[in-house]
Amino acid sequence: TSSQELQKAIGKPVRYFAFPFGQPHNLNRQAIQLLRQHSFAGFCSAYGGVNLPGESSFHMQRLHGDPSLSRLKNWLDFSQRVLRVKRVDCDQEVSS
Repeated sequence: TSSQELQKAIGKPVRYFAFPFGQPHNLNRQAIQLLRQHSFAGFCSAYGGVNLPGESSFHMQRLHGDPSLSRLKNWLDFSQRVLRVKRVDCDQEVSS
């Protein structure tokens, strides 16, 4: 009901969810399945990743911002380290 309350308060639809703290251990398949069931368009994590072509757009990985943008510059220089970031499987269904 939180999203409904927020929608009512701001007068606009709430389409995306950001996991608190956004680290891999803060995400789980059951929560992701609930987001799908409640028609969210996607969710964000915050452990420093990028969405690669062909991956699910439901999970929007994002980079931590810093004043000098050094982390962004580092990620823009694509290398094999990008592929080493643990991927969260958000497409697998959770059995009841």
